[in-house]
Amino acid sequence: YIAVPLAIYIASYIPYMLCENPYDLSGIWGVQEFMFSYHSGLTVTHPYQSSWWQWPLNLRPVWYFINYNLPDGMSSTISAFGNPAVWWVCSAGAVALMLCMLSRKYKGNNGTFVLLIGLGANYLPWVLVSRCTFAYHFFASVPFIILLTLYLLMDIEERRPELKWIKWAWLAVAVVLFAVYYPVISGASAPTSYIKALELLPGWDFLGY
Repeated sequence: YIAVPLAIYIASYIPYMLCENPYDLSGIWGVQEFMFSYHSGLTVTHPYQSSWWQWPLNLRPVWYFINYNLPDGMSSTISAFGNPAVWWVCSAGAVALMLCMLSRKYKGNNGTFVLLIGLGANYLPWVLVSRCTFAYHFFASVPFIILLTLYLLMDIEERRPELKWIKWAWLAVAVVLFAVYYPVISGASAPTSYIKALELLPGWDFLGY
């Protein structure tokens, strides 16, 4: 969990060492110092910024793009928006699994241990970050909360086989919401009134106005 990620990170700088104006070790260290000083000293704000605790709740998507060159009444927009059936359900599922492990109602295994390490490594450091942050910083944590939720569902099915339908209902809801919100995340043109109707929470601003 330390040596392998460190080796991969160092290896990512090999192209810098082999380029036309190669970096030496001092140059690579200088890049680390620059990145740290920039991010630790950044004080600007952004209208679509959000805090780490807002990401699992999907409270403030990041608006990326809008195309104004469309017929009246139509819009094309792209936002970093998490599927509520994934972000909400899996965030709750991951927390529920951890609580079950702490209360010893679920023993866990090597798989859950690896997933919890991955989730903690990707999510917890953001708690300490003071600069403005965005919902897309949560993307790396999403695979871990999905898999942790699957472990929870597996445990539920082992205890209560009659509840196997839950995973299929969840999958159906996720697919439906993906289709419903597809214009918001893809840039596909859709009626402006339809996109506005999807802004169900105050922070869901998909058109920039």
